[in-house]
Amino acid sequence: MKDTSCASELRRVSLAVLCCLAATLIPPACGDQFAVALPEGVKAVWDGGRAYHETTPAREQVCLNGLWRWQPSDARAEQVPSAGWGYLKVPGCWPGITDYMQKDTQKVYAHPGWEDQKLGSIAAAWYQREITVPSNWGGRRVAVRAEYLNSYAAVFVDGRRSGEIRFPGGELDITSSCRPGGKPCFAIRAAVLQTS
Repeated sequence: MKDTSCASELRRVSLAVLCCLAATLIPPACGDQFAVALPEGVKAVWDGGRAYHETTPAREQVCLNGLWRWQPSDARAEQVPSAGWGYLKVPGCWPGITDYMQKDTQKVYAHPGWEDQKLGSIAAAWYQREITVPSNWGGRRVAVRAEYLNSYAAVFVDGRRSGEIRFPGGELDITSSCRPGGKPCFAIRAAVLQTS
């Protein structure tokens, strides 16, 4: 949607239909010793065998939508947090917004360290999940693609910045950051950009 608010307003961030990893990247189930416990019956399912796949003779896409670890951030942060994670569903609009263009449509599973923060006023947030690069994908290009992003995302693999994606979306090659058979931790710092 086009931002029609005043110039002084912040543009809101959405990671809608956030991620398909082209060529591979299949997430495993894993423990979250550094994240808030989810309520009974709610799970972050990162089993690549249950994810939507699209395969052609030259390419495979695996959808990474679902519950991701999430937490508010400083817009300039360059270090992926090691604790304090809650959860938020991807795709989804930035939480805490209650204007005429969008409303909260999903539950934020907040960590006690930031559960009282007004989420509609934050300028950036971290999204994170772990993935497994299948061993039979050696020699293939691996990329992450955001179908729609408003406004900016810095992409990190295993704590190192791999690149960025800007509005309206795009693809980032992360082959050099991934090892077939490895389990890298994939994180995105999404930031709200000021309108001019």
